[in-house]
Formats: sequence, C-alpha cells, structure tokens
Amino acid sequence: MLEQTRAKFPAQTLLRLLYIAISLFGIGYEFIKVEPVRWPLIAGYAGIIMVTALLLRQRRHET
Repeated sequence: MLEQTRAKFPAQTLLRLLYIAISLFGIGYEFIKVEPVRWPLIAGYAGIIMVTALLLRQRRHET
C-alpha cells in the first residue's frame, strides 16, 4: 500500500505541496501578526504559490 501511495505522490509533488503550505502560512502570519503588512512579501508568497501550482498542473498533464 505504501508503494501505491508513493507512486501517486512522488517526493517532488509532496515538496511542492509543502511549498504551498509554507507560503499560505506566511501570508496568514503577515495579515494576523504584522502591523504594517509587507506587500512585497505577500506578492512573493503569491508568486511561489502560482509557480508551484503551474508546475503541479504541468506534471499532472504529463502523466
């Protein structure tokens, strides 16, 4: 069963999902904890999420 899970979710996909999770946490932290919101940082997090989502989508279409 573990081998089937690894076949469905390769390490690269899990790493990209981790990037998205970290970026979402960073955006939430900026809005909740930081008084003057640093918009360039938010834009950077959003860029990471967009690029990672495109890479995941591209991988899905390749298989």
